[in-house]
Amino acid sequence: KYTYHLQDIHPEASSVVVKMPALLHWFLVRLDNITLRYAKSIVTLTPSMAEYLQGERGITSLVHLVDNASAYPTESYQRIKNTMVFCGNAGRLQEIPLVVSAIEGYLERGGKLSFTFLGSGTHAHLFRELSDRWSNVVCLGYLPLDEAIEVLGQHEWGLLPVNNSVLKYAFPSKTSAYAAAECKILAICEQDSSLASWVYSGQRGLVSLPVVESIIDAFFSI
Repeated sequence: KYTYHLQDIHPEASSVVVKMPALLHWFLVRLDNITLRYAKSIVTLTPSMAEYLQGERGITSLVHLVDNASAYPTESYQRIKNTMVFCGNAGRLQEIPLVVSAIEGYLERGGKLSFTFLGSGTHAHLFRELSDRWSNVVCLGYLPLDEAIEVLGQHEWGLLPVNNSVLKYAFPSKTSAYAAAECKILAICEQDSSLASWVYSGQRGLVSLPVVESIIDAFFSI
């Protein structure tokens, strides 16, 4: 007997960035459905992920929702105003080139926010290059979770960009780290997405459309 916890729904989440043959995709979905149907219970993260499993995948079992867990800062830090931190994977689903372009444009127009980047991934070099050009951009690279959560606790805002097309199949794990560190959140996604609903329902911060000018406007409003 086993519980199947879907942190992400694959292969759909993978297929957003990795183009696989249709036959392989079909086979992997069938294999995953077998695993789902034989599970004693199923756990995932958001209502939209549960709805996808039950609607598109045809899973009739009850799907339980459990939030991501996270570490908490061990000390109470003096939070520095007008600071923003990105923590997590800098991969192809995080819209990193878009975010870097928006930060560059914001700073070129005299923006005063400071940015800190934690994490590694395909686009992490863009953070390093940005920090080389601007004194108020810091790139710390990868840190273990307990160290990263301490850094988050010193920042006012958490930056949370995500490719909207993946939100039916996954939910960014950094949401729980930002919430645990009590950062306000600037989410970059569509307004009708599960991430936007999460931000608005908990009054956790702001949501910007994934457009350079909208992101720049959000930075200036902060």
